[in-house]
Amino acid sequence: MQEMYASQADWDMHRATITRLYLHEDRTLRGVMDYMAQRHRFFATMKMYRTRIKKWELDKNNKMAEVVEMVRIKKKRDAVNKDSRFTIRGRRVDWDDVERYLARNPGLHTKFQDGELEVGNADYGIVCRTPSPDPVRALAVPGNLDGARDVRVHEEILQLFATYTAGSYDQGTWKLWPAHKRFFGPGGARAHSRLNNWASSFRTVTDWTGSEADSVRLINSHMEEVQQIIKDEDSTMFPCLVRACFYLSSRRPLVGAQVSSFVASMFAVVLGRHHPMTRIWSRIKTLPIAEYLLVLETATRVRLDHLLAFHADGLQDDNVIRAMREYLLVLRLRPSVNAGEVNRIVQLALDTLQDVPGHQLTSHHARLLVNVSSAQMANAEYDSAEQTLDRIDAWVGRGGDEDWTFRRVEGDSLFNRGFLCMLLGRKDEAHEYLVRVFNGIVRDYGTSTTLYIDILTGLVTMPVSRDTAENEAWQRMLREAQESLQAIFSFMYRLEEQEGGLTSDGPWDTDVGHLHAAKLRLPRLHKTCHDILPGVMYEYWDDDDDIKRLNPEKPKAGKAKPADRAEVASAWEPITPPKEETKT
Repeated sequence: MQEMYASQADWDMHRATITRLYLHEDRTLRGVMDYMAQRHRFFATMKMYRTRIKKWELDKNNKMAEVVEMVRIKKKRDAVNKDSRFTIRGRRVDWDDVERYLARNPGLHTKFQDGELEVGNADYGIVCRTPSPDPVRALAVPGNLDGARDVRVHEEILQLFATYTAGSYDQGTWKLWPAHKRFFGPGGARAHSRLNNWASSFRTVTDWTGSEADSVRLINSHMEEVQQIIKDEDSTMFPCLVRACFYLSSRRPLVGAQVSSFVASMFAVVLGRHHPMTRIWSRIKTLPIAEYLLVLETATRVRLDHLLAFHADGLQDDNVIRAMREYLLVLRLRPSVNAGEVNRIVQLALDTLQDVPGHQLTSHHARLLVNVSSAQMANAEYDSAEQTLDRIDAWVGRGGDEDWTFRRVEGDSLFNRGFLCMLLGRKDEAHEYLVRVFNGIVRDYGTSTTLYIDILTGLVTMPVSRDTAENEAWQRMLREAQESLQAIFSFMYRLEEQEGGLTSDGPWDTDVGHLHAAKLRLPRLHKTCHDILPGVMYEYWDDDDDIKRLNPEKPKAGKAKPADRAEVASAWEPITPPKEETKT
């Protein structure tokens, strides 16, 4: 039995992980033991852990002398309007913990204020510094937030997510799957596609135009999948869920608040209350709706920065390209605020692709250029946008009509061409391009698809119809398509990737599934840029050729452990539609 326990070399190798779990994620010692045993086959007794914790000076409790010294330092710095951040022997101090310590010991604070308590000049390992505005933090915590609390909450979210991201890559939670050359979580490509399909379906039910009761019923049905999504821990899980909550809250604030609280509670059930994701969501659910976008900017920037730092190929790596597309999508949701950062990312993409010959451009490069053209139009750089679209069209021209790789990107380009013409006042040309996109979708994918709904939304939203009758016809088709698709989603929205299929390509929920109800099959979709339209925050785009199968059956009983079902039952409170006010 002795040889099963960790050796000195094992302790040295895993010291950083144990420190992170115990100090930064604030797990109990028992929780650290369980994690290390399950994830790393690292075995040690409680006594062994306590010995190492003491030797490494990983004490999480604040001592009286340390508290007094920190209060003394902070009081002096507050007098000259300096922010303070403390660490003790490398452990970051949560000032709320200090406040709670003082609240439990009111006499200590009184004695200090009266000058009755003296502290010496002993070295407590306390370090105090002014928070540095590093690039990620400066981006994620802008100066236009209302109140010190909002700034603090966003700083905490940034710190927790940066720690979670680095740990997920370092510890192998997110690892490169050679078959796809993609980073996935423990659930692999299947879980990634399941997440994207759920998000697409959820967005569609969020746009439900029927009764509030029906809308809430459909939303409730989607909440049943949240537990599995969290268990899968896909690398795009966090921005996907934040985006879903923002999209819902923007349309139905009361229901959106309930969903955000439910998601937060499910993280605690599945991952534990000390997990970084749980701690992040406990803060997110308290934020105003508009600040969800700041959280999205934080998450997508952290992921992009990490991939750029650790992948030597840079933008030649498909994972980096996807992360950059995702980041551009989020930045364009607040174009006036993020104009400078959008320009930086656009220039980075153009500089990188400038030296890539046309015949060496990949479909991932072409899709990134589609995003670039959207950003250029949002910044009123119409000549640059047209040049970018010309480069895409030249690449598309190398393919044939039967090559889906080129046909999907062609739809993106046509849509952006139409939007550019509309911005330039060339209404007839805009109408021609958008109708070509519409006809292509009907030809290739049919009308029982979320993609069909998306293009109709664009046609109705943009002033390109030739006359009132045409616009009314589009509106009628949009209503009919929504009702038809919602009827399908109401009883069979769960989607499962076919064995051997490729994975979805695109940030968060870009993988909008489309349903052929009669055949119960779900081919991959092609999308085009759309989020730059006023009031519309999603965008069309295309994904890899994989086939999904629609699964109308309920999950078989007994798959989840009884304890899991009990925990979910305790956390799950069905959402009820808000009561409508009665007019007197």
